[in-house]
Amino acid sequence: MEHEIIFTALHIHLRWLRSLAKTGLQKAK
Repeated sequence: MEHEIIFTALHIHLRWLRSLAKTGLQKAK
């Protein structure tokens, strides 16, 4: 059960990082 919560948190974190990188690249251009 516990590792399931960690896995979900990691998934959300990765999506957040990807969106953050996308906006960062758009701002750089």
